Amino acid sequence: MSITRLKETQAWIRKTTKTLYWTILDLEYLLPVLVVVFTLVTVDMPCPTHGLCLAGG
Repeated sequence: MSITRLKETQAWIRKTTKTLYWTILDLEYLLPVLVVVFTLVTVDMPCPTHGLCLAGG
């Protein structure tokens, strides 16, 4: 493996790690929103469709 290729790979790994880090930070704020949207979408479906039989199904 050449030095250039190794450096490219390291740069890519760093970039990916940084992206994942910011995505996780965003998820912290987005998660409640996603849960609400998911709930609203699945509440209208019949129980077997989403497999989450909550109280009142």
